[in-house]
Amino acid sequence: MSTLKLLYIINVDWYFLLHWLDRAAAAKNAGYEVHIAMTITDKKTIGKLENLGFFVHDIPIRRKSINPLNELNSIIAIYRLISQKKPDIVHSVTIKPNIYAGTICRLKSIPCASAITGLGTTFSSRREGARKVAQQGIKKLYQVAFGGKRSLVLFENSDDLNIMVNGNVIKKAQAIHIHGAGVCTSHYHVVEAPDSPPIKVLFAARLLKNKGLHTLVNAIKKLKQDGLDINLLVAGIIDDDALGTIPIKQLEQWDSQSYIQWLGQVDDMFPLISSAHIVCLPTQYGEGVPRILIEGAACGRPLVATDVPGCREIVIHGQSGLLVTPGSENELAAALTTLINEPKTRDAMGKRGRNLVEGQYSSEIVIEKTLAAYRQALSL
Repeated sequence: MSTLKLLYIINVDWYFLLHWLDRAAAAKNAGYEVHIAMTITDKKTIGKLENLGFFVHDIPIRRKSINPLNELNSIIAIYRLISQKKPDIVHSVTIKPNIYAGTICRLKSIPCASAITGLGTTFSSRREGARKVAQQGIKKLYQVAFGGKRSLVLFENSDDLNIMVNGNVIKKAQAIHIHGAGVCTSHYHVVEAPDSPPIKVLFAARLLKNKGLHTLVNAIKKLKQDGLDINLLVAGIIDDDALGTIPIKQLEQWDSQSYIQWLGQVDDMFPLISSAHIVCLPTQYGEGVPRILIEGAACGRPLVATDVPGCREIVIHGQSGLLVTPGSENELAAALTTLINEPKTRDAMGKRGRNLVEGQYSSEIVIEKTLAAYRQALSL
């Protein structure tokens, strides 16, 4: 029996390394010949992945572009690659790869597993008219891309799954719920939080305005003015190919004013989470399941996040953490105050969060479900 060829199509290299490398490695260990197609921003990535036994393909995908010529170039590159490599199965990730690769796979009758890693800002916008128009457009494109008989759609949270199924975008039989990206629970293990002040709150994400950092900084200002001994640790990626990037000058200004402690990009989050008491992500839009929240829970830290899809999957209000209204500085400050003043509550929430991760979000569980999805897609 010949080796099955698996092709990942994803938007950008750093995103693949952060969220998908473990699953690709597991597929390779399971016997697949693994190809990875994405935009390469760091040429070192090619050598790193090739040394691990992967085949790497640099394709042009501009995430924030709406230029028809750019999109045509992306579609042609994906079509040519699929035609040349003739994969047995394609795993597409994020909106543009899902739409382009999904449609091509439908035309060629190739099994395709498309990963919805959050429905994004379009489905969270407060601009009602524009939001509905954009949502309908994306739904129509998804209907085309996911309409093939050999198509499965993988969801990280139940909100997104229900929107797609109840909106008749996909059939229920196509939908598979896999909880987040998965974390290694032996690496991200429980350690006691520091027992001396100040209380440290950790924010770690791409540095985008709609991740809610401005709201969090304003909440921290209020708490400091109220006399609370609190530090805000900020780590993340400066993503220049995304809309609403926070300028580095703004981060440096907040740091110089002691509103935040700016740490830059951190590759291994475990030591940083271990040094913090609370993990907070006040994002203003629905995500898959934010990795930092899974990592924080795995380390036994209580979580504070906004009540949006993805966040409320891992933050069970009053159990593993506290949920607040997006954009509300007052609610965010109140939630942080509660956890600052109640160490026993922090500990109890941290333990419940760890149990949740062990039951649903471990790498072993996510990998097993992903490989099962491949087998299911191949059988269609």
